[in-house]
Amino acid sequence: MALSRMKRAQAKRWAKKKKSQRIKGSENPFSFRRQNMKEKTDVLIIGAGIAGISASIYLKRGNGDFLLLDKGAPGGKLNNIHRIDNYAGLPSVSGPQFAMDLLSQMSQLGISCEYGNALQIQKKGNGFLAKTDMGNVFAAALILSPGLGAREKRVPGEKEFMGRGVSYCATCDGAFFKGKDVAVEGSEDHAVEDALYLSNLAKKVYFLAPKEIEAPESHLQALENRRNVVLIPSSRLLSVQGDKLVNKALIASKDGEKELEVSGVFPLSGESPSEALYAPLGLEGENGFLTVDSAMRTSVPGVFAAGDVVKKTLRQLITAASEGAIAATSALAYLRQRNGKVLGI
Repeated sequence: MALSRMKRAQAKRWAKKKKSQRIKGSENPFSFRRQNMKEKTDVLIIGAGIAGISASIYLKRGNGDFLLLDKGAPGGKLNNIHRIDNYAGLPSVSGPQFAMDLLSQMSQLGISCEYGNALQIQKKGNGFLAKTDMGNVFAAALILSPGLGAREKRVPGEKEFMGRGVSYCATCDGAFFKGKDVAVEGSEDHAVEDALYLSNLAKKVYFLAPKEIEAPESHLQALENRRNVVLIPSSRLLSVQGDKLVNKALIASKDGEKELEVSGVFPLSGESPSEALYAPLGLEGENGFLTVDSAMRTSVPGVFAAGDVVKKTLRQLITAASEGAIAATSALAYLRQRNGKVLGI
């Protein structure tokens, strides 16, 4: 329920912005092209989160031939982040606004994003063949920046109550829980962000942390200082219960199992890489997370990775943007070496 509303709302915001501020010689990158997607390109970027967008900007400035592909709205997780206060030079900017600013920059550079779901990639000849639901694309090089996929292991009741109390986007559905009690499960910064956002609306927020929380110290302090937030370390969601709507969440903690009387549940842990996408390539990694060197090169020549899909200790917007830029620069160097072309940044 939330995702479709979010996309419609973002599309309307973009259309309104374009109407009041025309940009010469550019096209609307939010208007995904569903037809006539080119079948061959030098570099295929899979994923238009901040890592993929950063890569596209560097490839464009380097006069590279590329295709940026995503199955969702450009910006990725940015569209679900209420506030960003740890990105250098952009104090307290909202995620959706940051995404719109990136879209505007793409538009000014003439970069568009193709709509399509990449299903599988395999080696073919001297390049790579990507099978998508919009057709096949052959590329000489790949930049993998698909982010992390949705939860695969859902607890009992989670699927049944989706749209009836279970949500994965606080900024999308938070208003439905104004004055009510909710539970948020997660250990990463985006879960903390959603809990902080919900604390401004809900009566009480139970924060379930399955493992040590990975978030900026300022976010952790803000979470601990909110009087209506109950932090439950080493706890996890076991099931979601209710009648027509959610009314309980069964959790496990160090004190054993117990029920929480809540109207909303936000299960925000358990995201994992979409390993099936690139499994045929035999890339080195761990649990689907890809191993790269300092140039964002994977174990297969011509394949680069950036963003949350990379095996690393810090997953932040600023590191993803940096990795996208490095991956693009490395891809250009790879093509230059392979084809003997001179492509400068």
